[in-house]
Amino acid sequence: MPEILAPINDGYVYAFDAKATLLWRYDYSRGKPLMYGSEVVVADLNGDGSPEIIFGTWGEQLGDGHLVILSSRGEKLYDIELPNQRENGNGIGAAVAPTVADLDGDGTLEILVLTIDHGLDVYHVPGSSDNCLVWPTGRANLLRNGQGPAAKQ
Repeated sequence: MPEILAPINDGYVYAFDAKATLLWRYDYSRGKPLMYGSEVVVADLNGDGSPEIIFGTWGEQLGDGHLVILSSRGEKLYDIELPNQRENGNGIGAAVAPTVADLDGDGTLEILVLTIDHGLDVYHVPGSSDNCLVWPTGRANLLRNGQGPAAKQ
């Protein structure tokens, strides 16, 4: 049964099972009173058979933009401040879901993060492969039709 992953404007990403039982929550706000999380994407980045949870953060101050990667149990693996942040009056950081794909065709994954303030950041994920892309875009797949791997075709 699928789980539900939801970044809420209280500064947490929540994971619920199919019966709406809370599995875990992760505080992405880092103590800031105004911080938001993008939609999450899900892919196995390290090839261990357990997919990671990937999302961005954004807010109104320099330093608010981060790329966050959690384990499937909601434990922080990486919290990377996005480079080249700048003020532009619209916000700072990543407000939309990242995309995980093999962008350059080399057999390893990249994480693409579109930011409000400075453009596109691309992160290479050495040692990864594209064999477990559970929900690699904000709309489930490259067709962006909202159908995950369990959907009947």
